[in-house]
Amino acid sequence: MKTQSAKQSSGKWLNPAGWRIVQAVFSTCPCCNSFQYSITEHKRGLPCKDCGMPTDRILSEVYACKSCGYAQEQFFPEGDKVEDSLFCDFCTPNHR
Repeated sequence: MKTQSAKQSSGKWLNPAGWRIVQAVFSTCPCCNSFQYSITEHKRGLPCKDCGMPTDRILSEVYACKSCGYAQEQFFPEGDKVEDSLFCDFCTPNHR
């Protein structure tokens, strides 16, 4: 049986939803250091790389603190700044 080192398997054993939970548990508000700082909204509209129209992919996430009310928007949380035209409703209307 093969065993993987922690370095090799780091991040591969937890799915994206699991990472969001871990992040929520360990995130603190930059303003008041409360642990009630988490993602409150996902804004869709990542632009298509060919036509520039908004797609259904996440453009930004809004983090807010339930304790002090501080809020911050983080753009491109998945690392991509454009979406492939294959998934664009305007370039490929029947992709779904």
